[in-house]
Amino acid sequence: MSTKKSVCPICSLPMELCVCKAVSQEESKIRVRTDKRKWGRLVTILEFSGMANVNLNDVARKLKTKAACGGTVDGNVIELQGNHTYQVRNWLKDIGFDVNNIQVMK
Repeated sequence: MSTKKSVCPICSLPMELCVCKAVSQEESKIRVRTDKRKWGRLVTILEFSGMANVNLNDVARKLKTKAACGGTVDGNVIELQGNHTYQVRNWLKDIGFDVNNIQVMK
């Protein structure tokens, strides 16, 4: 009997050895900035580039929980209600992103 092991469709390695998620998190670039919306409310915007295997919905859920705010995901952009510009860097580090790839815009 042959047993089929699950293989990653991206790197073709067995799922136990797959490092796609870790590599994509290390290679991703994240720009953090704020934007003023209707009635002067601030929104923190995180723009992700170079990410293939990271589920932004999970990242947004974790960030919204830590910030105790609402937010949304639109393509490769996460929007958080309120100004969380400088706190987001530590939160992303806790999730597993490289701090050197996070650029905070002023």
